[in-house]
Amino acid sequence: MLAQSMRPKFKADVDYIAVSNGVYLRGNKNSLLLKGKSLYALLVHLVPHLNGEVTLAEITEGLDEERKKMVANLVAKLLAHDFLKDISQDQQPAPDMALLAAYAPDIVFIDSFQASAAHQFEAFRNKQLLLIGSSLSLDALVRTSIRCGVKHIDLLDASEDESALQSLQKLREFCADEQTIRLIEAPSWENENKIRALIQPYDAIVHIVERPILTRARLLNRLCIEQQKLLNQAIVVDKTVWAGPLVSSKTGACWECAWRRLQANLPAEQRAHYEFQDQSLSHTSQPLTLAKATMIGNLLMFGMFRYFTQAGSTEMAENLIAVDLATGVSEDHTFLPHPHCRSCQRPTFPTAAQFLEQIQQVQRQEPIDPAVFLENFATHVDEHVGIFTAVDDHFVQVPLATYKVHLSRHEPASVVTVDLDARDAIIQAAQKAYVCYAATVVDRRRLLSTEMMQQHPFIAGEQLLGGETSSSEDGMWTWAMDMQTQRAVLVPATHVFSSDERGIAAGMSWDEAVCRALLDWCNLLTIEQMREAQQVDLLKMPMTSEGHYLYQLLKIADVQITAYDVKGALQVPTFAICAGEQVVAYSTDCDEKQALCRGLERALWWHQAKHSPNSDNRKGLFHDNCQGLHSDNRKGLSHDNHKGLSLLDYPAAPLPALPLTLRGKYLSVPSFSVAPETWLDRQKWLLQKLWSHRMHAFVAPLDHDPTLARMEPFIVRVLVSGKVLQEGE
Repeated sequence: MLAQSMRPKFKADVDYIAVSNGVYLRGNKNSLLLKGKSLYALLVHLVPHLNGEVTLAEITEGLDEERKKMVANLVAKLLAHDFLKDISQDQQPAPDMALLAAYAPDIVFIDSFQASAAHQFEAFRNKQLLLIGSSLSLDALVRTSIRCGVKHIDLLDASEDESALQSLQKLREFCADEQTIRLIEAPSWENENKIRALIQPYDAIVHIVERPILTRARLLNRLCIEQQKLLNQAIVVDKTVWAGPLVSSKTGACWECAWRRLQANLPAEQRAHYEFQDQSLSHTSQPLTLAKATMIGNLLMFGMFRYFTQAGSTEMAENLIAVDLATGVSEDHTFLPHPHCRSCQRPTFPTAAQFLEQIQQVQRQEPIDPAVFLENFATHVDEHVGIFTAVDDHFVQVPLATYKVHLSRHEPASVVTVDLDARDAIIQAAQKAYVCYAATVVDRRRLLSTEMMQQHPFIAGEQLLGGETSSSEDGMWTWAMDMQTQRAVLVPATHVFSSDERGIAAGMSWDEAVCRALLDWCNLLTIEQMREAQQVDLLKMPMTSEGHYLYQLLKIADVQITAYDVKGALQVPTFAICAGEQVVAYSTDCDEKQALCRGLERALWWHQAKHSPNSDNRKGLFHDNCQGLHSDNRKGLSHDNHKGLSLLDYPAAPLPALPLTLRGKYLSVPSFSVAPETWLDRQKWLLQKLWSHRMHAFVAPLDHDPTLARMEPFIVRVLVSGKVLQEGE
């Protein structure tokens, strides 16, 4: 209930217009449609009185109870949606009226976000700023600061040529009486202690450099983080200005994080210009005009203004902003902290107890909701600073939805997945992309050297299946958990963090991720140990509804496939799917029907890629006799104007051959076992299969990008040893 003593003030940034069924309001923070034909007229009459000078009781004085209630309800709605505020709650002393008049637009802007706008603005004006730049860029920064009302402006001319800043006297002509400008002598940028002492007195540093002098930018970033100073800087490289991010003690990332993300996504011909070194004078970017320098100065100072006055969200604290100097068009690019950043990321090597506690915490986490997963994934895709640069769906999308995720500077350069369901396809593509990224991101600060690992249990590289002959290629070690004893052991870091795809997986839960990684090992081990292949009678073989649907699609497409049961000694359901003599898929699962379904899906993917518009074979994917399949509520079997999926996008690694001598000629139906239902039960079942053959499994979370690990914690590498680890090894 509203207090009668409240003094409502309608915010100056709010506009309202009449619509057919009421009134529409819009401000800097919100928009609202209020229904009621009389509301617009009431608001027109009421707004002049919502000036903060009279109470609600005085506004409604003399009205009958019904009209009082109507006004109170409207005021309550406006207050709830931040279109007005209660001035009676403002405990600050009355603002300087001259200040209100001189800087009215700035104060009105703050007022739409914060109470006591004039006092917030006055606090900003009193901040100690150091402006660093040269030539027109420094001139523009000074002029912008003066217009913002900053009282004390210190500037450092970092020119490396003979171009001079305009005389201080000329700049001082633009100042108000209370504003001062002081020129600071430039120290040697090689002397870190002097730079540290230089920035110590200031609240914030603003830096513009008109060519890639990145050692200076990196140094300022590190020292400002160290001393908890605000930093906003812009670097001109070629014909692009990279402004921000705004670095403060409240942000989890910094300029170096953003720059490392940017470096990872650059084409080869541009990378040299973005390395952490100063470019020579011969490499100069397009000279800034005064108009462009002013635009950049305004952008940097507006970020400072919003941060100090708390006027809305500080986008520059989250984004790297790219400004095209040719067009003036700007783009915001959201980025994650970079695990290799030497300025703001300071990881340590965990003890065995800490490592096991981290594992237990991840195991206890609830599964990720698919909708949340996709939302998080979308924030990681950005052409310039994303973990991934793009998601491509411009392929033939029937019968299998096909998605490609383009990685940054990683091998492979992209990943492709398919599924009958489009949502499942993009989830699988995202998971596969996360796996490729996480497997190659290693922070050496979180590793243990050979000299330090002697006192811990470890397993050498030669004990691991598929491992190298040496214990560790570079003598560095990381923790993994022995899945039989649940204890921490050290394993060679090169076996955990590598582009090797064996035993690596992501999932919506810890148990799912571990289970998928174990299934991958079972698939590999089964293929390596094949001794016979029983041909499967697909007409009699029980299938899932999805598997049956896939099989029907293959028959309609006139794909002659043969399935072989090759589960072998390990006895984990595994099928080889052949088109003629060629093996097009090996698939493994805890359940025979699911294993076959996965194999049929990959066979259909192979056919869809082979007969896409991009391939040499222009035969259609399906004949005309595909009537009736639409009744299963599947996607339509035609799609127009889509780029084809070429065979180059089908899994590139050649599949091991299935020798004709192993292929049984008689049809059979595999004996079915009762498959475990939960991911945890499947994990235990698979581990038992390995243990029964004297194979040991170790799991390591791929968490060296800590920010990603908090959002997507279920990415693991499973290593398998053929030797039981003995106590003390």
